[in-house]
Amino acid sequence: MPRARRDFADLARRYVGWLRQRALGVMLASVALLGGAVFLIVFHLPLRADFSYLLPQEAPAVRDLRKLEARVRSTDAILVIVEGPAADDGDQGLAQVVLAAAEHGARAPPAGRLVGDPQVVPGELGQ
Repeated sequence: MPRARRDFADLARRYVGWLRQRALGVMLASVALLGGAVFLIVFHLPLRADFSYLLPQEAPAVRDLRKLEARVRSTDAILVIVEGPAADDGDQGLAQVVLAAAEHGARAPPAGRLVGDPQVVPGELGQ
């Protein structure tokens, strides 16, 4: 066996012996490092989905974009389609679903009439 291989094998044996003697300490240190990493990820790692954050923030175009973002507020909306039986037979199940959604956070009234229920119009559901 060449000398370099013997030296490497000897070094590996000594390292394994050192780990066996200090197994508990190595495991505790590993758990502490993992806990610290999880803490930093959960409480201090910002999550930004906008690609503009990949650009240098001191660039004039990015600074102008940030100024524009401060002036213009987002008006994102989610379209939800609820399908149910027609209310011809007096069943108000679909209207109740829409009212329940409004009670649990839907701020705007529905954008149109409920299909099959000509009496329900926008603005009347949440009031």
